[in-house]
Amino acid sequence: MYKCETSSLPQTYLSPSNEDGLSQQIREDMSLEWRGFLIKFLSKFIFNRIYLFSLLVSSFNFGIIFIYALTFVALNAQEGSLSYVLGCFL
Repeated sequence: MYKCETSSLPQTYLSPSNEDGLSQQIREDMSLEWRGFLIKFLSKFIFNRIYLFSLLVSSFNFGIIFIYALTFVALNAQEGSLSYVLGCFL
């Protein structure tokens, strides 16, 4: 039996016959911990990328629609109106 004064592990974990079981349990715990961390990180990373991409696409679409509408109004505007003046800047 190993002497371990500061350990809070039960004595069954410290016996030589149970060392492999303990290391196996530690490996499983670390594997689950890393897996949980990776899932959380990747889900946040992917969600942020999708959000930024959708924001970019929506702002691009809004810009195209705005320019199209402004062009349509400017082409149908009467000379001297505000729409005509705005159309001159396109």
